[in-house]
Amino acid sequence: MSNVSVKPQIECAADLVRAAVLAPSPDNNQPWRLDVQDDRLRFYLDAERALPSDVNSMFDLVGLGAAVENARIAAGGVGCSAHVETNPGFGQATGGDTAP
Repeated sequence: MSNVSVKPQIECAADLVRAAVLAPSPDNNQPWRLDVQDDRLRFYLDAERALPSDVNSMFDLVGLGAAVENARIAAGGVGCSAHVETNPGFGQATGGDTAP
């Protein structure tokens, strides 16, 4: 699916994670995993948390996007900057590469 990285200042990472996990998702399944490495907060789509009715992960991807947007907005609120990069197909939490 996709891997999205937000590049915050490392001291802001906890604030961004707190904001990201408040994002809405189908049945509140929160189909993502987060990982902080160096100056990056990585978001991984976690297919194991997907709903069986979610065709092609449509709803999970919307939830993932909401989590990324929450983190991006929070960065400005706590005086940090964030740059969003997408890497389609890289770093899926199941199969291929694995999330931490």
